[in-house]
Amino acid sequence: MAKNLFDKKDIERELGLNYRQLRHRLSFLDGIIDDYVQKGKHGKKLFDQNAFAILKRLVELENDNYTVEGAANVLSEELDSNGGKNQDTGNGSNSQSIDNVDTAFNGLAKKNAVLEVENKQLRERVKELNDRVEFQKQQIQQLLPAPEKDTLKEKSLWQVIREWLKAPAS
Repeated sequence: MAKNLFDKKDIERELGLNYRQLRHRLSFLDGIIDDYVQKGKHGKKLFDQNAFAILKRLVELENDNYTVEGAANVLSEELDSNGGKNQDTGNGSNSQSIDNVDTAFNGLAKKNAVLEVENKQLRERVKELNDRVEFQKQQIQQLLPAPEKDTLKEKSLWQVIREWLKAPAS
């Protein structure tokens, strides 16, 4: 029996879910967390730390743009690859978990370095293209004819309207 047991209200509060959301997620986890759920007084479901960790991981996967069903499938595969045991047992044997985190961190650090280099190259390319656009704008301005002398200042409003009405439609 686990030290800490959580009821549905505790899990809802900790994970920021409402009753319907938790119930929906539990329906996809049938068979996965059954070993970690106990019946309390009056048939109340009590979840141990492993069940809580599984639900927390499910919510994390959802935050990574998985559907509830997709997150449950990924979670099931993760648990199967871990021998059916959750790594968040809280019993002090976290060496495999730490190694996995270190490996993931190193992989992310390498990916981050590659992305930083790519980002720098793309920024340089954008700057180069902006410079080309500015140069082409200047060339276009040089090729355009100079604007005619502002003749509207010398005419009255009625003269401008009359010329506008007589001008052919374009």
